[in-house]
Amino acid sequence: MKYYFFVVSFLFPLILSSSLLAQASAYEKIDLHPVKIKKADWEAATQDLDYGTITPSENKTSREVDSAAITAILKILFVLGVAVFILLLLRLLIGAQGIQRSKRQKFYPNKNIDTHQVAENIHQYDLLALIKNAVKQKDYSRAVRLYYLLSIKTLSDKGLIQWKKDKTDHQYLNELISGKIKNQFAELTGIFELVWYGGVSLTSPLFSEIQQSFQRFIRQLEVH
Repeated sequence: MKYYFFVVSFLFPLILSSSLLAQASAYEKIDLHPVKIKKADWEAATQDLDYGTITPSENKTSREVDSAAITAILKILFVLGVAVFILLLLRLLIGAQGIQRSKRQKFYPNKNIDTHQVAENIHQYDLLALIKNAVKQKDYSRAVRLYYLLSIKTLSDKGLIQWKKDKTDHQYLNELISGKIKNQFAELTGIFELVWYGGVSLTSPLFSEIQQSFQRFIRQLEVH
């Protein structure tokens, strides 16, 4: 909304100066026709006026200077208005690209990122990179948690479930139509709950088997 405000703020003086410039140019092109006034009428109308030392030629020159100055100022305002508008337009375009980039931005592994935070918005994290980092640190329980979130994300991307951060694992399971995918996801859900909530300790060989199960499931979804 604020971008529209800036556009209007800068566009209004631009249009106004353009309009005034056009009016000034039109005024300069007006063909003036002298009006004949009787000498007696003129003397009666101007008897109390004091022109001092200003001559008609000087008065005309003064008006021409004022008109030229006004025209020059309006032209400068018009050029400045165009320049400001172009800069504003460029800023809006760059800002729009920045917004698009931020929407596509992926968050890379960081030891301070909690899995609960990741679960709040699984589509904004590079889950594979986070999994790789957890495995590297031999944090197998965390890796299983991330694999499970990756499975949910993939199911959501394929339109098989509707992701929502407040849903439970079994709600996702109930959304799936009976079949091979639902059975496999039910099995992975049981493994995840045993590891994450049950506190089952994982050795490297046992984790490797669980990892292969998740990877097979995800590959199957990707070609679904």
